Amino acid sequence: MNKGETFQVVITGFDFEGLGVTRVDNFVVFVIQGVIGDELLIKITNVKRNFAFAEIVEIKKASINRVKPFCQNFGKCGGCDLWHISYETQLTFKSNLVKDTLKKIANLEISGIKIFGHQGSFNYRNKVQIPFQEMNGQIVYGFYEKNSHLIVSLNNCQIQDPIHEKILISFKEIIQENKLSAYNEKLHSGLLRHLIFRKNLKNELMLILVINGRINKKIKDCLLELANYYPEIKSIYINLNPKRTNVILGQEMFHIFGKEVIIDSIDDLAFEISPDSFFQINPYMTKTLYQEALKMADISKDDIVVDCYSGIGTISLFLAKKAKYVYGIEIVKNAVLNAKNNSKLNKVENIKFIEGDVPAKIGEILKKTRIDVIVFDPPRKGLGTELLSQLIPYKIKKMIYISCDIKSASKDIKYLFDNNYQIKEAVAFDMFPGTKHVESCFLLELK
Repeated sequence: MNKGETFQVVITGFDFEGLGVTRVDNFVVFVIQGVIGDELLIKITNVKRNFAFAEIVEIKKASINRVKPFCQNFGKCGGCDLWHISYETQLTFKSNLVKDTLKKIANLEISGIKIFGHQGSFNYRNKVQIPFQEMNGQIVYGFYEKNSHLIVSLNNCQIQDPIHEKILISFKEIIQENKLSAYNEKLHSGLLRHLIFRKNLKNELMLILVINGRINKKIKDCLLELANYYPEIKSIYINLNPKRTNVILGQEMFHIFGKEVIIDSIDDLAFEISPDSFFQINPYMTKTLYQEALKMADISKDDIVVDCYSGIGTISLFLAKKAKYVYGIEIVKNAVLNAKNNSKLNKVENIKFIEGDVPAKIGEILKKTRIDVIVFDPPRKGLGTELLSQLIPYKIKKMIYISCDIKSASKDIKYLFDNNYQIKEAVAFDMFPGTKHVESCFLLELK
């Protein structure tokens, strides 16, 4: 098989990234935007030892699972992966992704994993980070192309609130009038790096402008002018990031307008959102996720619970409704401050938030009190053996593991399975419609 060769094929499956899968001779071929059931003419674009990648030259016969993408930038923009696939097929793909990854990495067979699909509008994102660049003397903004840092201009993006694009159009006009520059990655020059939107369920907005430099009167006046046009804007910050890095936020954050926080809610609980707070992207699915996690945990009034990676206290406060006492552990200082404020805001007293590294702090708690239930919602890298090895001797009866990365979760679950735990329930959630990502939640019990 050689690059540039063409073949007529039928797509028979999806890989872990949502690419169509077919077989040509002894090669597995991954086809960009291939859909199960498609009959295609494909062209080979990259050849490895035992597999290859291909693009579609012609759709000979479209699968019944194929739909026309509703986004004009689909295929160029790196934000979404699956809008060429019917939503029902997306859900099946994600349910199978959880099942197949557990089988491949943890060697565990879980059949029929239920997945909760997104309900209502697909404009679900409550946080969006928009980069700025200068191209051909013009300031542009949007999302990055797949596998690059070239910007695809926004054009009625379907996964965020339409107000964001209106504000961006106005902001571009204001900054051009004031002759402000956009950031150039190669030269590490220019001022404007990102504009971040955070939105609550009341459609109140917090804006964070990330700049390469110091705050001056001109940029501050531009933002205040923007706030004057849009009453939805309730809070504005400027973040300074002078480093040559792909990390979006720098270390210095300055509040320049309106409230210091916006208040969002999940079910009957209220939460302060600050610029760097972690809060689930999809508020509609978050409520379903937490309700299911709480149901799985089946917490009694005598249970002591630990919430690892507790963030601003979202899951912790749900757990405190049922438990005798809850400990939340979080390493980010501002998140811990938010969590403490949120416990006061919701008048929850049977809870304590601890600042520090989870592996270190969990050991301190284990030495002084029993733990009946432990809840994990870790970063993408998962938990790791440093943390898990500490838990095994204490024989904690129940663990709830929430994951945004099924690969890392499967590694951790294998470790727990090898140390006398078993999966009692496994559920998936489509927290990110249109993308290859899936949220999952597991109940693990001591055998």
